[in-house]
Amino acid sequence: MAFTKDSEEFKMMADYYTLIKEFWEVKKDDKYWITLVEKTDAFVQKYDRATNGFSGRIGYAFLNQCEKNYYDSRQVKQKARSDKKKGADDKITTEKK
Repeated sequence: MAFTKDSEEFKMMADYYTLIKEFWEVKKDDKYWITLVEKTDAFVQKYDRATNGFSGRIGYAFLNQCEKNYYDSRQVKQKARSDKKKGADDKITTEKK
């Protein structure tokens, strides 16, 4: 089945791409997260009936992925800080000997 350019599915995928493009780079600030949730909800509501709930599944999957990316990036930064501190502690220990 091919989507025609005037179909709801085609419009939904174009809007989904726009949503992803706007929010792909995860940010720490509240405005980013509030706007992401609002725009995802608007996307889901706009296409939910026409797509039999598919818009909700992909919209909220993207929202969940953004949240995962945020927490993963925090863990990487925390590990890097921890490793850096451990390296500094090792250097101090070595210098004292």
